[in-house]
Formats: sequence, structure tokens, C-alpha cells
Amino acid sequence: MDDILTSLSYSLISNKRFAITSNNPIKSSDKFTNYLINHELFMSNLQDESTTLKSIDSESLNQYENFNFAVIDLLQIDSTIELIKRMIYKKDEFYHLKNLIIWQNLQLLSDSQFKLLYKLILQLDQFEMIENYNNNKIVIEIDKFDNIDTDQTHIEIIKPELFSIVLFLDVNLYSNKIYMLLKEKFWFSIYWNTEEGVKNGIEKVKTKVDSDIGYTEMILKLRNKLDTVFVAPDIKRYIYSLAVFTRCHRLASISPKTVRISTQVIDYVLDLSKVIVLWNNKDQFLSKKQGQISNSTVENQELYVTPTVVKTAFKKVCYWLVDWEYNKQFLPKQTQKQETESTDQVSEVHQEQDKLSEYNKQLQIAFLTGDWYGCDYYYVDKYLKKHENELKRDSSTGYTNKLIDDVLNSVRPPL
Repeated sequence: MDDILTSLSYSLISNKRFAITSNNPIKSSDKFTNYLINHELFMSNLQDESTTLKSIDSESLNQYENFNFAVIDLLQIDSTIELIKRMIYKKDEFYHLKNLIIWQNLQLLSDSQFKLLYKLILQLDQFEMIENYNNNKIVIEIDKFDNIDTDQTHIEIIKPELFSIVLFLDVNLYSNKIYMLLKEKFWFSIYWNTEEGVKNGIEKVKTKVDSDIGYTEMILKLRNKLDTVFVAPDIKRYIYSLAVFTRCHRLASISPKTVRISTQVIDYVLDLSKVIVLWNNKDQFLSKKQGQISNSTVENQELYVTPTVVKTAFKKVCYWLVDWEYNKQFLPKQTQKQETESTDQVSEVHQEQDKLSEYNKQLQIAFLTGDWYGCDYYYVDKYLKKHENELKRDSSTGYTNKLIDDVLNSVRPPL
């Protein structure tokens, strides 16, 4: 599951985006782009020299502009139009989105920039309107990160059949929380430890897929077969039970918006479960001869989602999207001290802040009578410390998520 190409393929099949969390995001993104250069989907030069985007300043041109992907440091972007121009190329008098967009340094942006990126993704998804979702021509309004003069109010772009955005995040900036609505636009995260190399690194990725047809054609064929994966009513009830237990967890009262998962997250779990089943059985759909679909094999064996697959998908999605520590009053004390130490304040101020923070936590817990009624704060504090997320290298986000572990242990899968 932590294979980079597998995660990329999952996202392309289901038209979604994902994140890569790393202990060294610059090094890992460089390795990832070196792999993409040799990948058949991204290696072709789709730009004509006569139609290159001349409106972009030469100093800010993407060094990968001749390939069908873009690597963008968001800290160097001053406006929405600049970001869009780094994501597109011009061909036959039309602007086209590149197949893969890599965003760096998202965790260092401000809340206002988060919201502009969220609006941009909504427009890329055509506001998730079903009647417009399959239309490849989209219109994007121009907003600004800063006060930059531009005469353009919108831009028309053709979206390719295979398109995704990949985030590269720094595990050391875990306490820098991302705007939740923007975060929900990325359906899961994988962890890439560059120190371990082969285990979670790019060396594990296969550059060729075991099929006579190309990678692009294979992804499109598998996408068309998603509806053939059967999900039994008991499996759906199991997914809903996991969602209910997550929403009703005691810690949900501390940070409701980031724990009580939306219906979109439930759809993510269902879609990821189907994609996992389909990808693990992709050889049944792809014939070795002439790249044709083997209908006889499909008819003889039905694909279905199992409880084990659901647990894998739920853990992958909700480890990323469920985080009760968004309420900064309840962040671990070590994290709070690190944040205040960076401002060069004296230790006496730390002690006063700790006392005030502790008082505010007690006061907030006292107000939450529904979930914490009759609880002594001493034991509440021990309970909160027990559920603090800790650094864990083999986790999909680089940190534990004990809330999700509680849910998975509490809900019995169907037999």
C-alpha cells in the first residue's frame, strides 16, 4: 500500500488526489520527479516551442516544463494566475492541464492562502456538479494571494482524463495544521522515510506494469471497471458503523469539525476499498494478447470487497483526515513549548502560559457535559495524554492515530 506508484495509480483510477508525508520532503520530491521523467505518462513533451507560455517570467519557469507534470513550491507563488500558469501548457491554441501537479511547502501557507487553494480545487472539480463532472473544459476564476495587477478574470482550461495533485508534506511540521476543507480534497496520505530507502522509497517502484498495454490505457480500463466490484450490504453497514463510532468518539467533542467525518470521507473509504480490490486483480481484466479485456475471466470470477480491505482503506483514509489535535488548546505540551520557544520567550512566561492553558482546558472540559459529565479532570488529562498522537515511522502519516485505532478495535467486522 505504501508503494508510491500504487498510490499514484489508485488516485488516477478514482480521479482523486493524495499526499506524501516525508522526513525530508525536498529529497523525496526530487526522487519522485526523477522517476516521473522516465514514466511513459509524463515523459512526452506536449508543448510546442511556438506556443510556450511567454507570459510567465523566465526566472520562475518550471524546470520540468517540457514534461507533463509540474513541481510547484507554493511559497514562491504570488497569485492564483501564476499558480495556474505553472500547472498548464498550451497546445493547438488551447490551454491544457498537465497530468500531475506536485505541491510543496503547503504547511507553511496562511489560512487565506489555504482558502484560495481550496477554491481553486473546487473549480478544478467543477464544484462536484454531476452534470458538469465529465466535461473536460473548465473555467477558473482568477483570485490573488497578494495585490498583483492582472487584466484576466478567468481562464478556460482543458482537463485531461488522467489528472491528479500530489502534496509533499514535512512530518516535522505536523503541528502546522492544514485548513480542513482543503485537506479533505486529498483522500489519503502515505509516509516515505528517505532514510530507509528501499522499504518506503522510490526504489520499490516498478517502472513497468505487467501488461502488454500502456499505463494510460490500463488506468482508463480499470476506471471503467470500478462499478463491477461488488459491495455487499453487510460491508456497507460495516463502513457506516465505523463512521458512526468515529463521530461519536469522546474526543470528537474536543474538535468536532476534524473528527466527525463527512459523507465525503465515507465515500473515500468505499472508493478506496473498490480500487484496492480492482488493482490487486488487475491481471484478470487485462489480457496478455493485443491488450484486450478478457471477458471470460471477468464472468467466471466476481470481485467483491471484504472486511479486511475495508479496514485497510478506513485506516489509510481516516489516519489522514481525522485529527482531534486541531484544537490547539489540547496539543501535547512538548509541541506547545516548541512553538513558544521559537519566539525566544523566557521560561517564566512558559510557566504562566502552561497554567493558563491548563485552566482553559479544564474549563472547556467542564462545558462538555454530554461526553465528560462527572469526570474528574485528573483522569480526563490522563485519558487525553494516552490518546496523543506520537511519531511512528511505519504509519501512513508518520504519526499514530489512537482514535482510529480505538474505532477499529471497537467495531466488529461482519462474518
